[in-house]
Amino acid sequence: MQVYQYLELLSGVLAVFFGSLIFVNVIEYAAFEMKWPDSFMGSIVSPFFTSFPEFVVFIMALLLPDKTEGHEIATGVIFGEPFISSSLAYTLVLLAILPSFIRGNRRSSTLQIDRSLSYPYLLISILYPLLLLAGYVSREFDLFLGVVFLVSYAYYVRLMRAKAGAGMAEIPADPYLSRFISTGKAELIQIVASIAILFYGSELVVVGIGSVSLQLGLSPLTLAILVVPFATIIPETMTAMIWGYRGKDSLAVGSLVGEKVLYSTLYPGIALLIFPLVVNDSAVISVIATETVSLIYGLLLLRGRFPAHALSLGLIFFAIFAYLVL
Repeated sequence: MQVYQYLELLSGVLAVFFGSLIFVNVIEYAAFEMKWPDSFMGSIVSPFFTSFPEFVVFIMALLLPDKTEGHEIATGVIFGEPFISSSLAYTLVLLAILPSFIRGNRRSSTLQIDRSLSYPYLLISILYPLLLLAGYVSREFDLFLGVVFLVSYAYYVRLMRAKAGAGMAEIPADPYLSRFISTGKAELIQIVASIAILFYGSELVVVGIGSVSLQLGLSPLTLAILVVPFATIIPETMTAMIWGYRGKDSLAVGSLVGEKVLYSTLYPGIALLIFPLVVNDSAVISVIATETVSLIYGLLLLRGRFPAHALSLGLIFFAIFAYLVL
């Protein structure tokens, strides 16, 4: 039985990886056709696709018969996703771009990232800590905070579209299926197929990690705050790693910060309008870590110099969190 659960987890990871490959191929081509800049496509468009697994877990948690457990899992996704993105995802992107340094393809240790991406980092730094007030003031305050978060996300989308630079300079590869059918049909089929594969693979990963975690004796709180986001963040992390490996720094970083903004504004806003968030010590630790990383990255981008090794900053916070929680 244990062997089956580990195989299920491995199958999910592989499915997500291939789904990410298909997604990257078609979304780059679509962005080129639409003349979307790298920063806008990476920070706004891409996260909507790659966040589907988390969104499904979030909604399914709210529909659980046990409302207490459901709210705990949904809250865990909201607090855990930005934390895992800040701590582990950036480090994995750094590992993906290391081969380009080894081969000598990169002459500078500074990443080429659109400075407009400093705005989402600063937005997270301002808004995200407010989630710690949820449940401590009043239900009316939670509802007001929810509206503020939703309005902030709408403003963020408008701002990123206005601040984005020129369109993608490099002509991307044609959709894989365009070798056999028309380009338009290939785009549609690949978008649908990549979403389906990402959804299916992420569900396998969630179930697999959940089973393995319970076997290892992890508490339900840890599962909600740490394990579920760790599993569902795989699509955007792999997508960012692929872009990082190919030297598309703005896309790589933008896709991760765009995901963080979703879970720092839009999804918390929806959650606050439905139920009071559960705030505990683990949530506080995750917010402090996310806040620190976001603020430092935002300031680095404002200065126009983002060293590659800075991507490993969050690993320190993950180690501290794991030590304190586990």
